[in-house]
Amino acid sequence: WTIKVLFDKYLTAQQKRQVNGEIAKRTFESDLNDACIAAELLPKLKLVAALNPDDFQKLRDHLVGKYAPSAANTKITRIKSIFKYAFDMRFIEKPVFYGASFKAVPKRILRKYKNSKPKPLFTPPQVNLLIESAPVETGLRAMIWLAFNCGLNNSDFKGLEFRHIDLESGWLDYARQKTGIQRRAKLLPETVSAIQDYLKHRVRPKVQFEQSQ
Repeated sequence: WTIKVLFDKYLTAQQKRQVNGEIAKRTFESDLNDACIAAELLPKLKLVAALNPDDFQKLRDHLVGKYAPSAANTKITRIKSIFKYAFDMRFIEKPVFYGASFKAVPKRILRKYKNSKPKPLFTPPQVNLLIESAPVETGLRAMIWLAFNCGLNNSDFKGLEFRHIDLESGWLDYARQKTGIQRRAKLLPETVSAIQDYLKHRVRPKVQFEQSQ
């Protein structure tokens, strides 16, 4: 098994899992991206069993030098999962030997990096500006209220449906998209009002039903 053959096999398996709904599309895209990064730095035609610590040292130096510590750690974990897959599927007789260097960036480095960056917080004036500038009829204003009120992100909005929101009681019941863990959040009056304002402008989609012959 060469690097190229293994990576193709792994990505095919991950794509099937994504199609079956076992992993998110975003997860597959991340796997694909990190596999491509590794493939650029590891010799594609080299046998997996012949990889040595020097190969992984070169790869780690690239990841740590180009990406933030947390992102580098995530990529190291994903790349390791490819070689774990190879052993679990018995494509190789024994686990790949990474050596002493191909491991996560130490936690103290992560803390220092995190503390060196400004906290990504919105000030009240910034929040008010976002809300006032967002159009009501597109639902963007309601989305902003939901984001600040309930901590929803882009992926959450992709799967959000009206059945997840009870405007009468003022509650949101909506499982997290990635983990499936259920969450429940109390809606602020302003959030409820923003959603109601959007519903006044919402154009319902035209649904065509095919009649069976």
